[in-house]
Parts: sequence; C-alpha cells; structure tokens
Amino acid sequence: VQTSPSYGTVYYDFNCSAEPVNNVLVRKAICLAIDRQSIIDNVVQVDAQPAYSFLAPGYSVDGKDITEGRESFGLSATADVEGAQAALAEAGYPNGEGYPTIEYSTNDSGYHVPLAEYLQQTWGDLGITLTINKMEWSAFTAARRAGEYDVARNGWVMDYNDPSNMIELFCTGNGNNDGKYSNPDFDAAMEASKVADAAEHFAQLHKAEDILMEDMGSVSYTHLTLPTILRV
Repeated sequence: VQTSPSYGTVYYDFNCSAEPVNNVLVRKAICLAIDRQSIIDNVVQVDAQPAYSFLAPGYSVDGKDITEGRESFGLSATADVEGAQAALAEAGYPNGEGYPTIEYSTNDSGYHVPLAEYLQQTWGDLGITLTINKMEWSAFTAARRAGEYDVARNGWVMDYNDPSNMIELFCTGNGNNDGKYSNPDFDAAMEASKVADAAEHFAQLHKAEDILMEDMGSVSYTHLTLPTILRV
C-alpha cells in the first residue's frame, strides 16, 4: 500500500440562507476558531495537511503547483481565538451573547462524531451553543441536499483532472452546492474560466476561489491523503 496526496478537501458547509451563518463575520469567526492541525493529529488521525483554502495542492501546470504562492486568507494550522472573538463581536455577538443555538449535522460513522464533538467544544468556547444531529448516511445526505441544517460536514475528491471540478461546487444552482452559496462575481469568474487558454483558465479559477474565501463560503479544514493499492 502506498499513500499519496489526493486532490480533495474535507470541509463544512454553511447553510448560507439561514441565520446567523448567513453573516460572513459569523462564518469568519467559526473558521478562525478551528485548530486544523489538532483536528488532523488528535481527532481524525489521518494522513493529511491543514487546508487554508478550498483548492488542494497537487495539481501542476507547466511543472508549477497551482496553489504555489497563494495566500492563506488569514488562516493557519492553529486556531486564532482572538481573531474569532473579534469577528463574532463585530457580527453583533460579543462573547456569543445573543447568538442562537445552531445545529451541526453529520453522518454517524467513523471519526465524524468525535469531530462534531470537537467542534461543539471549540465553538462553545466562543459562546456558541452547538447541538449535534447524527444521522445514518442516506438520511444525512438527503437532509444536507435539502438545506435542512445550519452547518454540515462535507468533502469532495476530484472526479476529473482539472481543479474546476472542485471549485464549481459553489456555482449558483450546482446540484452539489448544498450550502446554496451564491455570488454573481464568483459565477462570472467560473464562466470566464471556460476557455482553452490555460493561463486564463487558471487565473479565473484563482479569482473565483479568492471570492469564495473572502465570503468564507465554506470551512475547509484538511486536504486528503488516500492510500493507493499497487498490484505487481
């Protein structure tokens, strides 16, 4: 068995149509509060790397990784508690005061329940009361697709050899856009990426990702490494 990087990302979907997570400052607070390295080392315990944006490293164009030189959007491997508290206060919820209880939805297998409990404690330290809704897989995916949640676990591994397969998940009306994220500037950049010119294609994908990350349209916490079975 050989392990190698997989072009994929594990993330949390926000229900962007539901209060209070429809507020970008709330989403920013939730995002900054996460200790990505601790999640990898102590909760999920998988071979992975912290994610500071949605597109995973590993896809190269002319020998250069498309993520090379990309900013981290103010995120780091460890939690920025002060930054999270400041964002939550700016959103109108100092120390979580007045913040309504929100629900985190997840399937009930593997590390997903311990991860939900980690988030419950982490966001609780901000003053956010989080309840956990554990469901079996088929019920969970149906509820997430219907938008019946506040925050929900999600993940995606690239289906075909182009990072557009990852970033297009957040296009308005995409069938896999479970958070119902919508930004016309993001959609325009994705539409402009549909060109044969490679430089322009990737420039527009980067632009789209920048918009998504500025909006904190999702919370990415790890890029995957998956085992590959080799047969001789």
